[in-house]
Amino acid sequence: MVEVACVPPKRIILGGRTLEPASIRAIDVSNPRPRIGADNFPQRGDHWFQYAPRNYEVESDRLFHSPDTIAEQVIQLLREQAEPWWRVQPFPS
Repeated sequence: MVEVACVPPKRIILGGRTLEPASIRAIDVSNPRPRIGADNFPQRGDHWFQYAPRNYEVESDRLFHSPDTIAEQVIQLLREQAEPWWRVQPFPS
């Protein structure tokens, strides 16, 4: 899964630590943190990128993709979902 978030273009203090924007991860940001690929993006929902067979599903070996294919999917979803969301998403206060 890939979560996206929005932070201001300046240092922020988080949990007593001063963080530069480039070092902040989505997990450091409270909501909203939508997951790209979800059918109802940016609302709640999951989308899991399957890069290996699941050992608990029959015929799951046909459902997974190579890391290169997943990277292409992520790039496409960043363009289609995350970038438009970032344009209208206000910075958290």
